[in-house]
Parts: sequence; C-alpha cells; structure tokens
Amino acid sequence: MTKLEYLTALTKALSFLDHDARNAALDFCREALEDRIEETGNEEAAVAAMDAPEKIAADLRQEMAVPETAAPQPDADGLTDEWSVRTFECPAAKLHAVKLEAENMAIEVLPGEDSQARLTYYTRRQDVYTARLDRDVLTLTHRSDPSLTRRILRGLFYHPTPVKVTLLLPPDAALDLSAETRNGGVTVQGMRSLGILNMKSANGSLTVENAACGEAVLRTSNAPVTVRDTVCRGFLQVRTSNGSLRLLDSRMGNNAECVTCNASIRAENVYCDDTLRLETTNANVHAQGVRCAALSLRASNASLTVGDIQAESVSLRTSNGSIRGVLPGRQRDWKIDSGTSNGKNSLPASQPGEKPLSARTNNASIQITFEGGQ
Repeated sequence: MTKLEYLTALTKALSFLDHDARNAALDFCREALEDRIEETGNEEAAVAAMDAPEKIAADLRQEMAVPETAAPQPDADGLTDEWSVRTFECPAAKLHAVKLEAENMAIEVLPGEDSQARLTYYTRRQDVYTARLDRDVLTLTHRSDPSLTRRILRGLFYHPTPVKVTLLLPPDAALDLSAETRNGGVTVQGMRSLGILNMKSANGSLTVENAACGEAVLRTSNAPVTVRDTVCRGFLQVRTSNGSLRLLDSRMGNNAECVTCNASIRAENVYCDDTLRLETTNANVHAQGVRCAALSLRASNASLTVGDIQAESVSLRTSNGSIRGVLPGRQRDWKIDSGTSNGKNSLPASQPGEKPLSARTNNASIQITFEGGQ
C-alpha cells in the first residue's frame, strides 16, 4: 500500500469524527508516516509498519467512549499524575552534544552564569522524562503510552501544559544541539559557539536569537520561525507551513533556504555568501538590505518586494501578485529576462548584460527601478 492509499483509507475510516478532529488525526498520522519513510527510505515498508486504518478507527471509538479509570497511587519511581520537577547538572566542557526530546511543552536553551550545563525538566506517570549523560552526550528522552491511538487522542484533546524544559549553558559552549518537541515552541538564545543546530516542532514556533552555529536546520508546522541576530557559518535550512518566516540581522556562510506556505516571509539586513532562497504561497515576500551572491524569491498569489539589495543574480517569480522594488547599479548592467500578463512591466522583455535578472508574474505588474538609472 502506498502513502496516498493509506491516507485515503484512513480518511474514510475516520469519517465518524468531526471535521477538525479528523484533520488533526490525519495530520498526526501523516507526520508519523512521513517520519518512518524518511527513516527507512521505503514507502511500502513504512506503511506496513503503521497501524491499519480500521484498527485506528476502532481503537479511537473505544477510547473516546470509555472514560479512563482513576489513577493509581505513586508508582515504583515515585511518579503520580501530577508534574514533578527534576534537575540534571554536569560540566558543560564535557559535552560534545545535547539532545532534547519533549511533547506538548516548550523547550528553552538559554545562557547560564557558570560553566555548568543545568537541565530543568518535569515528569509524571503519563509522560516519563529521563535525563542521562552517556559519555559526552546529554540526552532528555520522553516516553508515553506507545499506542498510536493514544498518541492521536493526546493530540485531539491537547491542552498546553504549565511546564517546560529549560537548559542553561555557558554562552561559549561548543557543542551540537538538537531540540525536538510537539505542540510547543523551541527557543535558542545567546549561544555563540554551537556546532550543528537542529530544531524541530509541530504546532510550535521556533526562535533563534543572538546565536552562532556551524549549520542549522529548523523545521516546524502551523507556527512561525524567527532567526534574529544570528551567524550560521555553514548552511541554513528553515521550513514551516501556515507560519511566517522572519530572517533578521543575520549572516550565513553558505546557502540559506527558507520555505513556508500561506504565510509571509521577511528578510532584513541579511548577509549570505552564496544563494538566499525565500519561497511561500498565498503571502508576500519582502527582502530589504540583503547582501548575497544570488537572491531567489518565489511566491504565488502574492507580491514580491525588494530594496537595498546587493546580489550578482536575482530571480523573482510569482503569480497573481506584483513585483516591485529597487535594484543596485544601472539597468544596462543586468541581463534581463522578464514578462507578465494583464499588467504593466517597467523592464524590457530581454536585455544583454553581466548580471542575471529574471522577473516574471501574471495578472499583475512589474515595477523595478535601478539606483543608477538606465
């Protein structure tokens, strides 16, 4: 069975749920399936490892109809249904990497005031969190009811928890950092010597501020992403959906790719040694004060705006939205390829020159001027 066939069958099996609950359950299963496909590289094997659509529907019907029994007394580990705070501490200089995993709560990584790595987290019977140091890697792992049905129910009836994961590190801690959660935001602030930075959430915002790292991958959904006052010595990849992207006062030493949908993108005072690519749908893209080798803006049903740009090549593509702004140099410096329909175009359809400039849309105008005139 393919991914599409599985999700189609699941949609039919969950028809007894209301619209919002059905979509939430489908989104959860889709993400779980896509994660398995990414891990295995085999779509059919990943589908086969999932619970059958009929089983998920039957289990959901049963779980939603029968209330849970009263919670027992504290277990052997002293855990109850209430959150209890735990701390873990070790010298930061011993760490090569930190891996934090949570669910339905936020994760914060902030500068501490000493040389220790100090982790504060919460745990309870239904959500067991465990911190450990394995050689030079500090991990926080989360374990809940492994049943896919129970995990779906937790998402359907999710309520924000009053607790969060907080890690304090020396600002100059040189280590790889991975932070992953669901239904909660992830914030990394004030860390100036990170190696690989990996941040992942679903339905939670991602924020990187006043930081520096070797390379960074930031992924979430249905939430915004903000990168501010940050240096990424290698590449930067940012992906979300239904959430805005803000890339501000930052520098990348390699390619930077920022992609969303149904939300706007704004890049201001950004330096990129290679290609800066910004892409969205149904929302505007604005690039101001950008310095890069190549700039690529993509949108649909929205406008593109550029100003104070320095780039050796520029590509501006949209549909049903205008393209406007000011580019450096003289118009004759640019090798132009442009076109629109049902709109005015200030650019020639083609022109020889040294620096490539492509500007194309439809049902809207193109209004590009040049600092040095013609």
